[in-house]
Amino acid sequence: MTGSRIGALVAMLAISAAAACSRNSAYMSGGDVDLSMATPATLTSTEVTMLRQMSDADIIGHMIAVDSLEMALSDTALKVVKQGMVSAYAKQMHLAHDDDWKSLKDVASSTGLIPTRDVSRLRFSHVAAGVDSVRKTSDLTTDQQFMRAQIELHAHALAELQTLQSVPRSAALRQHIAAMIPVVQDHLARARAMAKPLGIDK
Repeated sequence: MTGSRIGALVAMLAISAAAACSRNSAYMSGGDVDLSMATPATLTSTEVTMLRQMSDADIIGHMIAVDSLEMALSDTALKVVKQGMVSAYAKQMHLAHDDDWKSLKDVASSTGLIPTRDVSRLRFSHVAAGVDSVRKTSDLTTDQQFMRAQIELHAHALAELQTLQSVPRSAALRQHIAAMIPVVQDHLARARAMAKPLGIDK
């Protein structure tokens, strides 16, 4: 990946915070992926405290931001990845996160909430885990680095969603989070299933 591409991607990452995935059932496993593989990351005490102190508007903004991040990552990957299965995964992630972005906008509209965007939260979020790996991407390791970042991001997003389950006051937002958890598990399990053939030790 060229320096200009990496710079553009890092710039997009810098405006994102963290935390969600799609509720679109088209990307559920259908029984062919072992969701027991979808082990969440371990959150720091700072992250847990930050999440538990979020307002509903903060949570929606947090989740919308990661959808934007995932679409940016996927769009960039589609320009440079080499293997068909990685390209197919990137396309699925773009569509899934676009779907969730729209669904979260609907939740915000129906509840009268204005999503909060606080980019200072970025340094405490799971986004940082993916930034370093993306910065190291070269033309020879694009596929591996994209999938490694997907594993790290989805594992952390899953841990965040599980922490956030009981935080929102809005029933609609709690339902949205509950619906997303198995989908995030599916995305993570799929990414991990692809790791071994790509030589990724995750």
